[in-house]
Amino acid sequence: MAGQGPFDPRSGAVIGHTIQEQTAQCLRNITAILHAARSSLEQAVSATFLLADPSDFAGMNEEWARWFPSDPPARQGARHPLAGQGPRISSPWWRRRAPKQRGAASATFAAPSNSARRGTWAIL
Repeated sequence: MAGQGPFDPRSGAVIGHTIQEQTAQCLRNITAILHAARSSLEQAVSATFLLADPSDFAGMNEEWARWFPSDPPARQGARHPLAGQGPRISSPWWRRRAPKQRGAASATFAAPSNSARRGTWAIL
């Protein structure tokens, strides 16, 4: 999955002012997409996040711990290249655990958003 920011899925508006609120909205958006693809946060093994301000890491980490109290996916982070132009966080990439069944058919699910501001996403 790629390109999830702290946006309201209907209006495209940034949700929240604090890094905790924006992190929670990113994770709500990711949860909804994973649910639509018959997956869940529990199947995530790694995630990348981009922060507009590196000093927001502690607040992002605080919210992250609420969503993943045990066995969180691996993370990597960087400074957002468009810092200062809207959201404080973006979570551009998540990797899913491999299916437990061998030989299972694979499926592709992709849907672009209708607004470049909201980003795009895909589950492959």
